[in-house]
Amino acid sequence: QRWIEDYGGDLSGFIFKAVKNAIPPADASRQYCEEHLSLCGESGKTKRKEKAAAEKERRKVREESLRMVEAEEAARQAEDPLSSLPEDSRLGLQRMLEMARDDPLQYMDEDAQQRIGQGRSELKCDVCLIVLEDVERE
Repeated sequence: QRWIEDYGGDLSGFIFKAVKNAIPPADASRQYCEEHLSLCGESGKTKRKEKAAAEKERRKVREESLRMVEAEEAARQAEDPLSSLPEDSRLGLQRMLEMARDDPLQYMDEDAQQRIGQGRSELKCDVCLIVLEDVERE
């Protein structure tokens, strides 16, 4: 199955051209084996070596780029202050931020809460009152 996936399209095209050009089957198979697959003959060995060297070079370049990406990721993780915290501390901070988002006055002392409540009730501008009520609903 893998061979068909790798060489199937090339093979069917080559067979079509060989039949169209009336190349004898023995010559067509030798030509395909030597020129396209690089499996037979001296040129096949050199082509396989060249392909292997090119693949090895491609892998080296790929590994180097992966190392660079991993180094950048490690540097980014080192800069993140939350990455050094244990999981339970991160979850606690997340919960605290969610609570502050839901009720911004929760972490204020009672005097500040009373002043804000008094300021809301004393607002003269209807636009400001609507905006504050909208923010409070969210």
